[in-house]
Amino acid sequence: MRTHKKMFSLFLATAMSASFLLGCNGESRDDGNQGGDAQKPTEMSQESEKDNADTNGGLASCTLNYVSWIGNDVDQAIMDGFMEENPQINVINRTLDGDTYSTLLMPMLLNDDAPDVFMLKPDMVSSLMKEGYLAPITGTEAIARQKEAMPSINQALSYNGETYAYCLNNSLGSGIVFYNKKYFETNNLEVPTTQEEFEDLCAKIKELGNTPLAVPAAATWLAWYPAQNHYVKTLADEGEFGDTFGAEIKLLEGEIKISDLYRSTFYKMREYLENGWISEAALGMDFIAGAQFLVDGGAAMEVSLGGFASYDVIKEYDGDDFELGAFPLPGIPDENGMRYVASAPDRIIVISATSKNPEAARALYDYFTREDVLTVYLNEQGLFNSGLDVEVDPVLEYTYDVVNDTSKYSQELTSMMFLPAGWKTNLNQYAADVYSGANVDELLEKLDADFDTAMASVDAQDYLNQLKN
Repeated sequence: MRTHKKMFSLFLATAMSASFLLGCNGESRDDGNQGGDAQKPTEMSQESEKDNADTNGGLASCTLNYVSWIGNDVDQAIMDGFMEENPQINVINRTLDGDTYSTLLMPMLLNDDAPDVFMLKPDMVSSLMKEGYLAPITGTEAIARQKEAMPSINQALSYNGETYAYCLNNSLGSGIVFYNKKYFETNNLEVPTTQEEFEDLCAKIKELGNTPLAVPAAATWLAWYPAQNHYVKTLADEGEFGDTFGAEIKLLEGEIKISDLYRSTFYKMREYLENGWISEAALGMDFIAGAQFLVDGGAAMEVSLGGFASYDVIKEYDGDDFELGAFPLPGIPDENGMRYVASAPDRIIVISATSKNPEAARALYDYFTREDVLTVYLNEQGLFNSGLDVEVDPVLEYTYDVVNDTSKYSQELTSMMFLPAGWKTNLNQYAADVYSGANVDELLEKLDADFDTAMASVDAQDYLNQLKN
């Protein structure tokens, strides 16, 4: 494997974001304690922290609470590594359900029972930092990296001159297409490099009597990936990229509607379905079953951005009739011939402003975001951070070579996910409904209504000021 500097992930870690109510070691942690003996951080005072200061790094003996929705052993490995370096500190690693994470976390914050260090989803950050729930981390080494490698994201995580959160990873948003290389070779099919070539390829595969695309839309977040490049092109047309936030500003000022950003994507999805290019059988599958569907020959390609859980299904297959290949969903060029790759943040780490052990909490954050520690964390999960060296699997090297050709592709970061929470609650389901025959215009109207409802509960000018400053 080789490494690339400042590269975006081909995987959204949704495989890692499933609904878990167990801790990483499989033990129940409903009360946030291990065996009932660990003391909650809210029960410890600042004076207690000072009185119990240990000679190991000058940090106090205490118990910290860490909360996320990730639910895998890699997070626990981070906690174990920190505790090995700081044996006077115990860290309780608690996992909340990913689908209801905000609902479960907010009562903890409101009841002065906030975890010391915790993960946030992007749409949770803005309100929490403005309302004083998060501690500033402006001067940390991780923020210095973030500011250099992801300036637009750093801006979205900042307020009144302070930065309150660090983006652990960001993802390559234009999608990846897995395919059977042996099927392509047998039928003299070539990997497409443009949208036109991609559609021609689908038509040829259909003529050969096979289904071109598997879209495992039971995992609804995958539903719109076959045409996600049209969404990215629309963002570019609206001036979203280049740290200008054009699409978001136009939305907040009422110049465009949220449906305007998704219309071409939804209609392209419907077109693919009507052309017979998308397997109806695979639409009811999750991403792991969809990967197996590709291996079994149910479709010639699978459009996905899945984590290693689905990727490993394909990699582990050993047969004479299948060899894994991958290429990026082709970007659609603008008037200057430039194609865009839109990356979005995923896991955001923060420190509670009310931690009773602020120095220890800062130490845990510093350890988690330390370059050597975070690189291992990302590599073990197939995740990437645009400011770090990361491993690239040989199967994916072609994809990386394509999207890192700066003469043809521009890698951009979008902070659309930081807009007020709630507007995208039903987005993935609406996309899946396109395949069920629902009226596209009616789905887009529902999306507009969701956005209007979300905006009614916030100060749009506050968001505008944050984007413009």
